[in-house]
Amino acid sequence: MRKDILPGEYKYHDWNLGSDDQSLLDIYMKCEKHADNAISWYLHSRLSKKYCARILRFGAIVLTALAGIIPVLSELHIGQISIQPSWSAVALGLAGLLIGIDHYFGCSTAWMRYIVTEHKIRQHLHEFRLDNEINKAAWDKGELSTEIVKNNLIRCKYFLVLVDQMIRDETEQWIAEFQKTIKQIDDSEKKYSK
Repeated sequence: MRKDILPGEYKYHDWNLGSDDQSLLDIYMKCEKHADNAISWYLHSRLSKKYCARILRFGAIVLTALAGIIPVLSELHIGQISIQPSWSAVALGLAGLLIGIDHYFGCSTAWMRYIVTEHKIRQHLHEFRLDNEINKAAWDKGELSTEIVKNNLIRCKYFLVLVDQMIRDETEQWIAEFQKTIKQIDDSEKKYSK
């Protein structure tokens, strides 16, 4: 079963023990782990959306093509087989149903949202990792200055906020899309019930 993206446990550090470099590395690892968890969630979650979208869209394409072919087949009278042209309307209706299901459950759009969000998080994680390597290379082998510690903690904070913002943006897109779909269904229901 797929788990939600959780921040995990947080360990508070004692900055007075002279182990600032290890404390910073621990915090870096926490930040990276949070981003890695989000990337894993999006990679795993997009698979079910991908398969659902492909099946529904492929089915709609096949049924639409079949709807166009049925009237031609009804005129050919191949052997004893007789196909009524009205079956093309059934095929078109089923194609519309498959597209409606995809639209309602948001399989295609969720698949695309997940891909975009995962790529954004991955891009920022690469940048974060390289920035951290640049920062570590600049550290003296002795104790870190308060300014260096502060700047690195601010960078970690910025990165975590950025990752959470990307997750929030994707979730808000899903909410807006779902509300729009529900409104369209409600409007259609009102229109046809009059």
